[in-house]
Amino acid sequence: GQRRRAGRHAPRRRVVTAGSACPASMLSMCRQTAAPDAGVLPGRQEGQREDQQARDASSSGAPLASVTVPQAELLGKASACNGEGISLFQKSLPIIVYPLSSESLRRLPESVAGKLGSVDQATYPAEFLEHCLGGAIILQMDDGHEDFYPITEVDFSRYRAMDLHDAARRNPRLVEELAQILQPAGAAAEDPAAVPAGTPASRLEAALPGVQGAMKSEPTFMVKLTALGFSSAMQIEIQAPWGGTQLKPAGQDAFLALVGYDCESRRAKACYLIQMDKDGRPIAYEPVG
Repeated sequence: GQRRRAGRHAPRRRVVTAGSACPASMLSMCRQTAAPDAGVLPGRQEGQREDQQARDASSSGAPLASVTVPQAELLGKASACNGEGISLFQKSLPIIVYPLSSESLRRLPESVAGKLGSVDQATYPAEFLEHCLGGAIILQMDDGHEDFYPITEVDFSRYRAMDLHDAARRNPRLVEELAQILQPAGAAAEDPAAVPAGTPASRLEAALPGVQGAMKSEPTFMVKLTALGFSSAMQIEIQAPWGGTQLKPAGQDAFLALVGYDCESRRAKACYLIQMDKDGRPIAYEPVG
């Protein structure tokens, strides 16, 4: 049916999504810390206890605990933190994408398909790639490891297409790494003579026809899992918004990206995991400001 219109005097709420900028005043509000008399957040207390339990288990040789967390609990914790620890991040360099169509999906090589979601051991529902037709597969690298994952057409619309060679000039390291790991069968990395001639962008194009550059300039609100009271020592599996799961390994922190985060209500529509790089930032992102 048709959506009912709000009354004339109904308050208007601005929802900050990945596709809209956040005014400085709202960002400041989102970064406010808890009141001085608020004490330690209950989640933080739980996390501190879990940290101690994990350290005790580690010293005794017992296996570390593992928990599975549903979307509703994650979103509830993000809202309860009242903006504390929530920051904006954006991608400052272009990435490489493989647009998905019925034809390109049929040509998708195992060197890409077999690595989807490998960084956070993500799982996807059956036929999920068909659901992503019109979208793309993001091709990133994290410290020498493939960080490949599919996105839907709606999510892909937030990226600006870029010529592959232009993207290579701005992010040469990524294109060089991708060209090396996705080189055609028979072009062994240890045999330089077997590697196709040409620039890294040309070699990547030959290895994966249809690949192109893309830039996501819109910022994303994120918060560390430890800021929500989760122990970095624990292995944590989260329910992903696409119906699968993602995993944070034991012994490290990770970021939770907040989809459609509203600075006024301090609520998000959904969330997903982004692993932390060796510099303590979300992979392929930099802080805004």
